[in-house]
Parts: sequence; structure tokens; C-alpha cells
Amino acid sequence: MAPPETLNLNNEVVKMRKDVKRIRVLVIRKLVRSVSRLKTKKGTEDALLKNQRRAQRLLEEIHAMKELKPDVVTKSALSDDTNFEKVCKKPDSTATERAIARLAVHPLLKKKIDTLKVSFFRSSRELAPKSKTPGFQQSEPQTKNQCNTRKQRTLDNARLQLPLHPSWEASRRQKEQQSKIPVFQGKKITFDD
Repeated sequence: MAPPETLNLNNEVVKMRKDVKRIRVLVIRKLVRSVSRLKTKKGTEDALLKNQRRAQRLLEEIHAMKELKPDVVTKSALSDDTNFEKVCKKPDSTATERAIARLAVHPLLKKKIDTLKVSFFRSSRELAPKSKTPGFQQSEPQTKNQCNTRKQRTLDNARLQLPLHPSWEASRRQKEQQSKIPVFQGKKITFDD
């Protein structure tokens, strides 16, 4: 991946096209299975009508997904934190909005979008000039030597002392106890025969 200074968001969006297309295929397959399952369900007439309406809505989403451009999905996922449940609960949401939201919250795409957000927006924050808002202390501009390096960041993260898994904590305590075993400082006794 390019260094954060030269990272171009548009190039990253273009690189995501293949992933969005793959995820779109996966989601469409899942929706087709859901539609067929809803159509074969049995029950009361009300339940059957409800299942038919739900299947029709899912079919509309499938058709909307097929017409979507991958860049639209990536840009909308980058622009805001979309929540599929909120979009579905809106009574005036369109099939296209639901399709974009469904694709944007897919775990594979969400993971890549989050890493892209972190790398791009962190670099843009570092390059952006500091605001002169009253009430905030403004620090001196950082020189190259003062910037956090990757090694310093990992050391800082290690110092945070996040809670460890109990087995890791036990092995850490055991190592500490082994290092505290005192070295023998007595005299060596030899017996003459």
C-alpha cells in the first residue's frame, strides 16, 4: 500500500471494485436463498402474505444491487457509518438505499472500509493544519525526529496494559516468579574422603 502521504482515495475506491463485486454476488446468492425459503414457507394466510411481501422486497433489492455501480457502494460506505437496520426501518427507504446499506455492512467490506478510513483519514489529520480554537492547547509543529514511529506506537500500545486472557496472565505471573528466584549465595561444601 502507498505511504499515507501519497494515498489517493480515488485510487483506493477503484481498487475496491473487485471486492464490492464479489460481495455483491455473495449477498445476492444469500438473498435468492432467502426468497426461495420465504416462498416455500407454510402457515396462515396472513403469514403467507407477509412472506410474499418480504420476498418481493428482497427481489427489488436484488434488482437494485445488480444495477449499482461498485464505486457508489464504496463511496457511501466511506462517507458515513451506514446502519442497515436504520435504513430498513425508514418507511420511505428505496430498494437502492437498502441495497447499498446491505452491501456496506457486509463484514468483508466493512473490514476493508475501516482499514481504509483509518489509513486515509489519519494521514489527512496529520497533514491538516492545527486549528486555533480557544480552549485547546496548540503544540509546536512536529519535526521528523519527534514524529511517532511505528516502533514507538507499538511500545505505547503495549504499555496500555489491556486485560489479558487468564491463561496469558498466569504464564506472565509464572515467568515473573521464575525470574524472582534468588541466586544461591552460600558456600560450596566439599567433603574429603
